[in-house]
Amino acid sequence: MRHRAHILNLARTFIASSDNAYVSVKDAPDLQNEITRLENGEKVFIDYSCLFNGEFWGLMSIPDSSPAEFGWVRLSEFLVLYDYVAFSEDNRDNFFGNFNVRETKAVIAWAWPGSGVPLWTVEGVDIGRHNIARFYRDADGRVWGFIRYLYGGGNIWVCLTDPVNPDIPAFNPAPAPAIWISDTVHRDIAYFYNGYTDDANINNQGVILAVALVAGLVLVSTSLIFIFWKPKK
Repeated sequence: MRHRAHILNLARTFIASSDNAYVSVKDAPDLQNEITRLENGEKVFIDYSCLFNGEFWGLMSIPDSSPAEFGWVRLSEFLVLYDYVAFSEDNRDNFFGNFNVRETKAVIAWAWPGSGVPLWTVEGVDIGRHNIARFYRDADGRVWGFIRYLYGGGNIWVCLTDPVNPDIPAFNPAPAPAIWISDTVHRDIAYFYNGYTDDANINNQGVILAVALVAGLVLVSTSLIFIFWKPKK
């Protein structure tokens, strides 16, 4: 747990894209032992990131593992899928902070404005009673709101001026997956190994156990989405 403060939340979906045609999943950053492999083209959700010996690593839940197992992968061997984070980075200068939200009885959740793919419908909710972090107006005058948390899930956009229309056109479709570039400062964990211990492996295992517990909570929260939210049919 000593290095937990240097492992940062990532929570984004990546696709394997390695020169080796596969990505090695390991017990800890920079170890030789391999838990499993991901073939190029496989998509995975990576919960956390860290910097070790100058390389970025990501912690992920191993697909189809039961009970859930976790492993580390080099993020340089992946591409990140376009999502609400990328949309925010692309449009940070176009957001505004105040809009009179009318009462609603239901809303459709979207990954970002103009994605063209509705995620699910949230029924029995007055969206105006929830904290809307930022607003965005598209070229056709529709106003969108970004919500960090709603009924066990979050990081979604809703169209405040047309909340239950599933046919809003894809005016901002997802571009191709791209190289991930961190906009958050990471501290190199290897630096602390040199200061505290000669056994990096032992410390790595401690880090994994600490983060796995947190990641377990993330998985539980994700499952609540399907309990409280109805998927869009």
